[in-house]
Amino acid sequence: MKKTLQTLLFALIAIMMPIGASAQETESGNDTEYGTTSDAEGAAVEVSTETELIAALENGGNIMLTGDITVSDEYWDGYEISKNTAIDLNGHTITGVGVFCMSGYEENIVLTISGNGTVKNTNPNFTSAIHGFGTLYLLGGTIEGGTNTFGTTIMSDGWVDEMHTDKHNSDEDTSSITGGYVRHLNCWGGILTISGGHVEALGIKYGRIIISGGTFGFDPTAYLAEGYTATEADGKWVVTCANGCEYTYSDNGDGTHTAT
Repeated sequence: MKKTLQTLLFALIAIMMPIGASAQETESGNDTEYGTTSDAEGAAVEVSTETELIAALENGGNIMLTGDITVSDEYWDGYEISKNTAIDLNGHTITGVGVFCMSGYEENIVLTISGNGTVKNTNPNFTSAIHGFGTLYLLGGTIEGGTNTFGTTIMSDGWVDEMHTDKHNSDEDTSSITGGYVRHLNCWGGILTISGGHVEALGIKYGRIIISGGTFGFDPTAYLAEGYTATEADGKWVVTCANGCEYTYSDNGDGTHTAT
C-alpha cells in the first residue's frame, strides 16, 4: 500500500497535536446499540500476519486477528483504512509507530475496534495509534498510544490512554462516551457527550462537552447537562440525575444525539 500525500497530511497533523468488552450485538456481529457501526459486510477474514492483514484492509469488511502482528517500518504512519472496516482484536496485539490511519477526508470512513486485545503505538510522541479522518467506534480492547480523529469517536467499552476528539465537517460533529475508561480526554472541537464510563482527566480547547452520567477523576460540574449533579467521594466524582433531568441525551447511531 503506497503512501499518499493525504496520508502525509495526516502525519503532519498528528505531529502538530501529539498525545501524551463490547456493546450489545446482534447475531450479525455488526449491529450494536448504536445501529450499524462500520457498514462492514461478510464473514470475518482471519489474519495472523502483516501480509494477510494488509490484504484484508484493502478489501475492508470484517477482520479477526488470530495472531499478534507488528507493523513494519514501511508503514511508519500506520495501515491506511480506506474502506469501512471492523476489526476484532480477538485477544491479540498489533504494535507499531502508528497502527491505523483513516483516510475519510472526502468520504466518511468507519473503523470499528472490538475484542479483548491491544492496539499499541510504540512512539506516541510522533503520532497516535489510531488517527485520521472518519468515524471511530471503540467497542472494546486496549488502545495504548492514543486516538486522534477528525470527525466522530463513539466509545462504549474498552480502555484508552489518550483520546483526542475534533470536528471535521461541522461544529455540530458529535462524539460520545457511554462506557469504558479514558485516562486523558482532549476535546478540540465539535460536541462531546458523556453518559457513562470513566474519564480520569480532561482538557478542552474548543467545542462543547455535555455530561449526563459516568464517573470522573476531576470535578465535572461545569459541563453537566441540566438536572444533573456531581458528587465526590474519595477523589472520584459520580454524575447522577438530581432534579428530574430535563434533558437526557440519546445516541442516534450516526454520530448525532437528541436531547429529550
